[in-house]
Amino acid sequence: PASRCEARRAGVIIPLRQLDFTTGGQASVLEDDIKQEYMYSKTYSVYIMSNKKGGTLYIGVTSDLEGRAWEHKNNAYKGFSNKYKTHNLVYHEEFEDINSAIDREKQLKKWNRSWKIKLIEEKNPNWEDLYNNL
Repeated sequence: PASRCEARRAGVIIPLRQLDFTTGGQASVLEDDIKQEYMYSKTYSVYIMSNKKGGTLYIGVTSDLEGRAWEHKNNAYKGFSNKYKTHNLVYHEEFEDINSAIDREKQLKKWNRSWKIKLIEEKNPNWEDLYNNL
């Protein structure tokens, strides 16, 4: 996927530093639909962080999975992840609609622990850190 520094369309990655959506800027040569897709389309992720296999779990939702996982890994904020060292991204799902993502986050938070572990292990049986695969 494109990073926080890139826009992606049809397999073409455009560094954001090259985009300028003001009149006469470099992006003005891009097709209008590319600008619209970049500016208005987002994906939202529901994710689970953990400190170790079978360890403490943190469930969250974000529009910037790579950036949010980095914040967890680097203790950018004091709080749950900092206290319990939930630095490994062990699971994530993507949504096109923020409301669907929030509903899924709430659903997972209500699940009992064994269901959450089963969900993780169906896609990531070794609880590998998925951060570097984003």
